Amino acid sequence: MKSYSTALYLPITFVITTSIYADHSISWDGTLYGYVETMNVRRDSILNPNNQIAALSSRTATIETRLNFKLELENWDFTARPILLMNEKSNNSVTKDNNAAYFSQWQARFHATDNVNISIGREVLNWGPAQFKSLASPFYFDNGRSNPMRELSGMDNIKIAWSPNINNTITLARINKSGHDLPNDWNNSWLLKLDTRSNELATGIAILRYPNVNTFIGMYGQYTANDSLLLYTEIASSVDVKRQIDTLMGIAWTFDNGQTLNLEYMRNNHGFNSDEIHAYFNQASVNYAQAAYALSHLPLLLGKDYLHLVWQSNPLETYIYWRIMATHSITDHGNELSAYAEYTLNESTSLFGMAIVNLGNERQEFSSLLHNNFNLGIKIAFP
Repeated sequence: MKSYSTALYLPITFVITTSIYADHSISWDGTLYGYVETMNVRRDSILNPNNQIAALSSRTATIETRLNFKLELENWDFTARPILLMNEKSNNSVTKDNNAAYFSQWQARFHATDNVNISIGREVLNWGPAQFKSLASPFYFDNGRSNPMRELSGMDNIKIAWSPNINNTITLARINKSGHDLPNDWNNSWLLKLDTRSNELATGIAILRYPNVNTFIGMYGQYTANDSLLLYTEIASSVDVKRQIDTLMGIAWTFDNGQTLNLEYMRNNHGFNSDEIHAYFNQASVNYAQAAYALSHLPLLLGKDYLHLVWQSNPLETYIYWRIMATHSITDHGNELSAYAEYTLNESTSLFGMAIVNLGNERQEFSSLLHNNFNLGIKIAFP
């Protein structure tokens, strides 16, 4: 089941930096968000008839505080990102409150030498250039790049990183457990990651060994052909019933005005072909129990072949930033369109909104649960 986070928020940011003495400092900043979301739930959904199984909220109101703390000593760095969350979800006459306080990230890092760092903590282990989905990292298939409000929670790990030179890094990490509100699929696993980079080329490979499970292998590469053209790819080799290889290929073009156009194709070999999708919905339509089972076992992506388009404005523009995204499932011919825009009124205040529209019927992936959701917001920032 997909998760749609909000895009209407009210942030207030504070930044304080204090120098203790030479090479020692402490700093912190914080952002307060207030945001709401409305969703148009599909009542004729086969997987969620009359919204009786998933109980998706039609309206959500949230107050969220995201803080960042950093202490720098001569050979140590300490960072923490606590999250305070108050959330109210409404579905017709039913209202539910959900309050939480947790660390989405924290870390203690020791600079053993100029080339070696040792750390312990909760860290977002995500990498690769893809916009649509992340194949190179086993932890974040949904990398959050399609939603500017997504807060990724880190993985609890102990890590050592060695950079023999400026172009290469070798990382070994023990994943103790998953971070806040994440599946426990990666507990007690080992991660080995190799990265190399130059002026035109950046590549990496990640190998994750699960206990009593076959190894995950993820790779990424990107090539800067010139000032305008970027070519990139991500590959994942993992085991479901049998070992499958998923691939993503992308091209990014930057125009003279700073706008960027990304086009990606993804082959998801863990998904269903068109006949299997047809059988999946037929089985789910038999009765309520079958629908609940099909929803609970819904893959991260239902189909096999996807096209993803991202067109965004120059992020350095002073007054307005916008981002338009379109995803087409070649397998079931469904489409998802989304747009985000932010307009700066003055140095501290911005207006923005986000819309997601799913085009298709109840037997197509993107439109199987929701018709659309719309958001509108204001942002107030304090330097």
